[in-house]
Amino acid sequence: MNSSYTVIARRYRPQVFDDVIGQEYITTTLKNAITENKVAHAYIFAGTRGVGKTSLARIFAKALNCKDGPTAAPCNKCEFCKSVAEGNDPDVIEIDAASQTGINDIRLLQESIGYIPLRAKYKLYIMDEAHQLSKSAFNALLKTIEEPPPHVKFIFATTDPNKLPDTILSRCQRFNFRPIPSKKIYEQLAKICQNEKFTCKQEIITAIAKLAHGSMRDAQSLLDLAISSYSDKATLSDLGFLSDAASFDNVFKLADAIAGYKLDDIVSVIDGIFKEGKDVNAFIEQMVEHFWHLILIQISSAKIDLLEEEIIENKERLRTQAGDFRVEILIDFISLLQETKRNIKETVNNRLHLEFACLKLAKLFKEQSEKSQTGAKR
Repeated sequence: MNSSYTVIARRYRPQVFDDVIGQEYITTTLKNAITENKVAHAYIFAGTRGVGKTSLARIFAKALNCKDGPTAAPCNKCEFCKSVAEGNDPDVIEIDAASQTGINDIRLLQESIGYIPLRAKYKLYIMDEAHQLSKSAFNALLKTIEEPPPHVKFIFATTDPNKLPDTILSRCQRFNFRPIPSKKIYEQLAKICQNEKFTCKQEIITAIAKLAHGSMRDAQSLLDLAISSYSDKATLSDLGFLSDAASFDNVFKLADAIAGYKLDDIVSVIDGIFKEGKDVNAFIEQMVEHFWHLILIQISSAKIDLLEEEIIENKERLRTQAGDFRVEILIDFISLLQETKRNIKETVNNRLHLEFACLKLAKLFKEQSEKSQTGAKR
């Protein structure tokens, strides 16, 4: 047994700007700032977990302090680049705001800010989950952030920027990190599997990419789990933690049954979902996503570009099915499904609520279709 195994998320952590996937506008802006010597003193990196905030903060630190720097292309070979990558450089201070929220912690930080870097050009403070700092801690930091020593840079990483005080927001350059498109996550996972010489079925990589909901780190952690529990004969349904993502064909069947007012088929599909032990909330989300894709197809052909960033199985089947629905009814469908998901949280009989909602969708579709046909005859 290899006790020194390093998880995929750490081994494939981005090391240069071009490694950061899905945040091209941010990496381009930061590289330009370094090249043109227009680096700000404080930044806010805002976005959901696992999209590259802390990784990009470390790359930025390497870019500023590399022996060849400041440079938009850190060498990753010098002592400083290596120590930052390992997370143990004395001039790059990473602070967990979730555990160091008090005024005393900030006072200690302020004392250290006055000292020049031990060996680097700049001293960088990377504050993770910065929104969890107390109000008094932010107030104590305010003056320092506004007029820091020339050798100091701040990066505040946060998953909830709305909790940051306006006084902090106004003194920092802000970058909003996007959730990573599932197609780009899929491509990266496929590349990792190839590098690791691990043969993984396409349906499993697809399911992981979708299940990650825009987080590369979550996707890599799921891939690690899949590798550890995978055999050559394993299917998607064999991997329990991925089973909730195995029902996309059921979504197509359910949509067809709704459009055809086939009530028996609706009940039959839902029965299969529960027999397979699918998560009801996850399935409703898949239905919402499916109906949203049908809307995008109908709104404008230009909107197909939005679909190209996602992993869409059976695109031709999707385009064909889009012809059965009008945008207005699809919007009503999504609204009803979201209401159903909220109601399910308050009941123990999930199946009843899901069946009722889908039968109601079929009734709504039939009524709207009959109304449209009556109007057309007039």
